[in-house]
Amino acid sequence: MGRNKLGMRVGGGTIGGMAFHAAFQSNLDQIIVVTQKGDTLGWMEPPICPSSRWTQAECEEAAAGQAYSLRRGVQAAIECKSDGIVVLLADQPFVQSAMINHLLSIFRTIMEDGEEVGVIASRHEGRQQPPLLFSESQFSKLLKLRGDTGARKIIQGMPKNLCRSIDYQDWRPFYDIDTEDDYLWIMGNKH
Repeated sequence: MGRNKLGMRVGGGTIGGMAFHAAFQSNLDQIIVVTQKGDTLGWMEPPICPSSRWTQAECEEAAAGQAYSLRRGVQAAIECKSDGIVVLLADQPFVQSAMINHLLSIFRTIMEDGEEVGVIASRHEGRQQPPLLFSESQFSKLLKLRGDTGARKIIQGMPKNLCRSIDYQDWRPFYDIDTEDDYLWIMGNKH
């Protein structure tokens, strides 16, 4: 877009700040904010006080494609000894903490029941998309991604019994702002 879209204003905050606040208000144990090298987090508005609950993980290869940022987040999750990760996009300002909590609740129930799961995906109109929860069993596959490839390829190749989906009717939490037109459209259709 020629500028840092995460700092662009929408609703009551910034694009990236709203997505981060949804994560921060959720029941996630740890939040890893994957950024390009040198990102000062100036887009995080309102500012969040330093906390042991979140950390920044710089990704030197972020500009080479989304796979590298995803891999950096997985590496940080492994360092935290996480049993799963929730993949969120900073350019989805209307994602809701309730959605994240729903993924976590289903994951914890499955784990308590001793069942196996690879991914729990949010789905809108038949399309699986972030927020997505991947269990630790999928970390090695995520670490093999390259280029501008997201996790969709992994989900598509996963046995059906390892993939759960949660259907949502509201489109807003899934709207990601990639272009100037996306931004202008959402500014005219916020409600």
